Amino acid sequence: MEFYTITSEEGQTIYDIAMQEYADYVGVYVLMKDNAVITDLNHNLAPGTKLLIRQSPDVNDKELMEHFRANKIKVNSRADA
Repeated sequence: MEFYTITSEEGQTIYDIAMQEYADYVGVYVLMKDNAVITDLNHNLAPGTKLLIRQSPDVNDKELMEHFRANKIKVNSRADA
């Protein structure tokens, strides 16, 4: 399995990263499996955290995932971030 690394930004949650990188909130479980730093579903993701992201994950909507990645779309659910 091939990975690349991203760095979390201020205000991002593991759910934001799952949408940003996998276009699916179920990606949270993939993040947890691949990143020991994420300890539970309520994990407070510190800015600057390095995370491994699967290059070719098994996701429901590959087209949407590829769109997010190609356009470098950042997801951040915190309005004041």
